[in-house]
Amino acid sequence: MSLNYSQKYLEDVLVRFTYHSTGIEGNSMTLGEVRSILLDGMIQTTAQRRLQEIYEVDNHRAAFHRLLIEADKQTPINESLILDFHKDLTQNVVYNAGHFKESTNYNRRNCSCCL
Repeated sequence: MSLNYSQKYLEDVLVRFTYHSTGIEGNSMTLGEVRSILLDGMIQTTAQRRLQEIYEVDNHRAAFHRLLIEADKQTPINESLILDFHKDLTQNVVYNAGHFKESTNYNRRNCSCCL
């Protein structure tokens, strides 16, 4: 299988995928800002943006590139590949990029310390 899509199409998919994926996680960047970071390598905005938001957007470029390569090679999904994607997506965002987390998630509604 060879991925035969135009560069313009792949860029559009990357921008929209990144915008919606990071938006679900609370990233406040606009579609135009995301496009500018991914395609132009800079951000043109009058709004203040947290560095974490910029990293979250930029990290999608590496993950998307890996996705295309691995899909073209028909690489089976395994633990190592998943951790590689995790590292791509969370580099400079979380301390354990590319590794399983070692702490428990707490939900404020269920945590006795927060009641």
